[in-house]
Amino acid sequence: MKKKTVLPILIVLIIALIASTLIAVAAVDFTIDGRRDRAQYLASSISAELQHNIASDLYLSRIWQIEIQNLGRVIDESNFEMISESVSEDYEDVEFVAIAPSGVITFCYPHNESYVGESVFNDEALAEAAKISRANGQDVIALSSIFALEGEGITVLYPIYKSEVASESNFWGFIVTVITLPDLYLNTSLGNLSEQGYEFQIDQLDSTTSNLHNIYHSSYSTLINPVESEIILPDGQTWILKIAAKGSWLEPEEFLFFILLAILISFLASMSAWGFMQMRRNNKQLEVMSYRDALTNLYNPRSYNEHLDELNKKKLPYGIIYIDLNDFKQVNDTYGHDTGDQLLNIIAKRLQNSIREKDRAFRIGGDEFTIVIHGAHDKNFYNNVISRMRDNVSRPITIGTTHIDASISAGFARYPEDGKNTEEIIQKADEAMYYNKRLIKARRFAEGKGTLGR
Repeated sequence: MKKKTVLPILIVLIIALIASTLIAVAAVDFTIDGRRDRAQYLASSISAELQHNIASDLYLSRIWQIEIQNLGRVIDESNFEMISESVSEDYEDVEFVAIAPSGVITFCYPHNESYVGESVFNDEALAEAAKISRANGQDVIALSSIFALEGEGITVLYPIYKSEVASESNFWGFIVTVITLPDLYLNTSLGNLSEQGYEFQIDQLDSTTSNLHNIYHSSYSTLINPVESEIILPDGQTWILKIAAKGSWLEPEEFLFFILLAILISFLASMSAWGFMQMRRNNKQLEVMSYRDALTNLYNPRSYNEHLDELNKKKLPYGIIYIDLNDFKQVNDTYGHDTGDQLLNIIAKRLQNSIREKDRAFRIGGDEFTIVIHGAHDKNFYNNVISRMRDNVSRPITIGTTHIDASISAGFARYPEDGKNTEEIIQKADEAMYYNKRLIKARRFAEGKGTLGR
């Protein structure tokens, strides 16, 4: 009898020790993923900051365009200095701004005699781009020029024309703006990354070769498994911000700690809770299999039918919202069933988060869901619930590298207002959902919009 008791305990202990190792590895992955997720959030936020700051700095060129037009494109040194002092105070990243009629620097602020008389068309870094800009009216952003050394600043050419037509014959000149990169970075959260334990670098993406050219880096060490975020400049250029933890995302002593902690916990737990855990695991599996959808963990059709039967027996008021995920077949056909399954999981969570705790969400088919609303409510209540679900579902979804724009069709019916029994309520909710789906398709067709993601 003793042997029969000890053997299961030993087996559980061995399994627990093996499981503890797996748990430790999972904990390590979870910790690393959490830190990378936070770094990714920082990267995205900082990218947005940089885009905003650069666009804001370039707005100085627009101000000068208006001033030049107001002055009849006649600028002298006194009004140039006066206007520059008044408009440049709020632009800490801007090293200097210059007026270049016909491409030749005439005035610059702060004044730098070495730049006066220089032509942007004679600058190797700017010449070709300046000619294109003169012809088509597009801004030019360059990382190196006679005005800004590579790695220290960017030079922006903003073309001005004698009339609204952008052409060489109408070309008046350029507003030349130089933005200092270190100041630009320090005015964003990049300046605090080192204190938070991160290193970063910014690369320029060559649109022709897809090669990356380093613009700036916080240290000379190689970043280990960095997260990345794009920075889109006003002229269409793409920079890549990379952020990584100093050293590594997880130190060796942290990994050892997870292993030891998991082994200790599993050993203690296995000796005291083997029977309880077995019973709980079995009960949970039975409950999931019987009343839960295996993919989304929402209630399944069996639970749905039993719940409606219970409400009808008690003659309680309720409502049904029928929901269909638009274009789900296209997601499966385009990106595969794994992506489709992940999308269903995301949609299920967002639908669940859109309703009250006392209401229930069910998955009743491949891309079909239903919500049972408890209690008597007017149509505005249901429309508000559906609106909330649409807003939640339409939030950006990224699965791997795939970006998907999701939407739903929905319709509702209430008992007893819209039907005498369950069958009538279900039929009317289903008809309302399909009517909504037809309206959405008609609107998309009229607007010429696509149906899927990017």
